[in-house]
Amino acid sequence: MARKRVLSPQSVWDEPALRAAFEEHGIKALHIPVLYRYLTRHPEAQWEDVPDLPKAAVALLRRSFAAYTTRVVHTSRSGDGDALKMLLRLQDGLQVESVVMRYEPAGPAEEAAEAAAEARPRARSTLCVSSEVGCQMGCTFCATGTMGLTADLTAGEIVEQLVQARRVVAGEEVGDVGDVGGEAEASTSGAAAENGPAHYAARPGDATRNGAEARGGASERQSPTSPPTKPAHDPLPSIRNVVFMGMGEPLNNYAAVRAAIALMTDPSAFALRRSAVTLSTVGVVPRIRQLAADLPGVSLALSLHAPTQELRARIVPSARAYPLPRLMAAVAEYQAASGRRVFVEYVALGDVNCRPEHAHALGRLLEGRDAPAPEQLRAFSGILRREYALPVTVRQEKGQDVAGACGQLVLEHGGRAGEGRGGFFKLADLEDLVARPAAVC
Repeated sequence: MARKRVLSPQSVWDEPALRAAFEEHGIKALHIPVLYRYLTRHPEAQWEDVPDLPKAAVALLRRSFAAYTTRVVHTSRSGDGDALKMLLRLQDGLQVESVVMRYEPAGPAEEAAEAAAEARPRARSTLCVSSEVGCQMGCTFCATGTMGLTADLTAGEIVEQLVQARRVVAGEEVGDVGDVGGEAEASTSGAAAENGPAHYAARPGDATRNGAEARGGASERQSPTSPPTKPAHDPLPSIRNVVFMGMGEPLNNYAAVRAAIALMTDPSAFALRRSAVTLSTVGVVPRIRQLAADLPGVSLALSLHAPTQELRARIVPSARAYPLPRLMAAVAEYQAASGRRVFVEYVALGDVNCRPEHAHALGRLLEGRDAPAPEQLRAFSGILRREYALPVTVRQEKGQDVAGACGQLVLEHGGRAGEGRGGFFKLADLEDLVARPAAVC
């Protein structure tokens, strides 16, 4: 069971909490979109800078809310420069991790033409976020699952992963982000910290007080006028996609995840397209149905991992509560209600779920649907292609050398401050995959 958390100050990015506080103090909610519009465009602003914000709202924000309740305590860059992992410390000492990945379309000419027609930049970044500290689902192949559930993240802590990632990506252009091998807790240059909040600030305008605190390790030795270090890699493109594939089962923290996605896709805030947000679930049936009603257009990824109920119950314990027939019916309802394809994830576990008979069973289960399989497992994917005419797409791999498996680094840290690394991280660019028949293993 998740621990009860009493957090003060609250994150300003927790829209339901902010709305409730405004209502309690008689402040009109119409000021909330104005506040978010300004903060997303001026991340280092002070509360007083927000146009037409009433004095009562400024006082409330100063007293009870913070723009940054999390702090980036470590960043790592993969050798190829295409992935950047962030370790974030929450205000009660718990830790989560997020990963930013670069994608540059290199497929057929028609894909490039499609991207051009949609006026999409060729290069883009995808952010993988966590929704919980740990996870209660207990999947036998998942490092995070061995931790159990420690705590649910608030909506604000989920959104702050996007806020912090945007700051880190923007900071790379002046060399603020460390590469693989760096051990400094904070990787913001001294100059940046003097001009605004470093990786943690209690509220806008507290840059001087909290900047020095956040500049632990090597950064502490830099003078405010130290020139930035030249980045070892090209800057990452701006973040245009968010995937809920980090720590935790998003649908078990539904209210917070729903509020976070709503703000991420709010035109007055981050203005991401709903189709650019993908939620990955092991299969919480009632919430799948609710998601289609609450957030139409959001992409769904199903962590299937087995083609039969018996096998799935062995490796995905939650399958006992949500049997495969019920789960697939809910997925079909989601597709019908949302009009979107569902991305099916299938982790290949040697002889456990990747023998020819499993491919046949998977083909029968997904026949007529999008189905998963990897290129290197030729025998497995060959059966799906030849005998069931299922389309197959291989995931792009990002950040293997950065030890960025969501949950593994925090697993070694025990969910709290500490040292240690481990694991690997693989993730598809789902903007490409969910837009057409796709498969992964």
